[in-house]
Amino acid sequence: MVLNFQDLNNPCATVGVTFVVNKALISPKELSMSKLIKGCAQSLKIKWHENEEAILINVYAWNNRNEHRDFWGQLEAKRRSQNIRHPDFLMGDFNITEDPIDRAPAHPDNLNTIEAL
Repeated sequence: MVLNFQDLNNPCATVGVTFVVNKALISPKELSMSKLIKGCAQSLKIKWHENEEAILINVYAWNNRNEHRDFWGQLEAKRRSQNIRHPDFLMGDFNITEDPIDRAPAHPDNLNTIEAL
């Protein structure tokens, strides 16, 4: 099952995030998605078993590193305003790394951006 929010004005857009749920591996009782930042972040709540649930947030962070701090702040504000608890899993393309060794060639990202993440 593929879950996303399609941009009806630009259905062939190359930006966005998608969840793929393999129902052969898990049997969700209920799935609910929330749009956090258009084209960049959405959450998925998966309910299974009796009272078990998992919250996932999928992110495609902006490429402009000068906007990263604002992006993470906006994401947190949206999560709170929609009463979505802290996620069990945060995934996606953050366009930053916390450790210089994860870059080639190795170099640190902006410390303020890393702290915002």
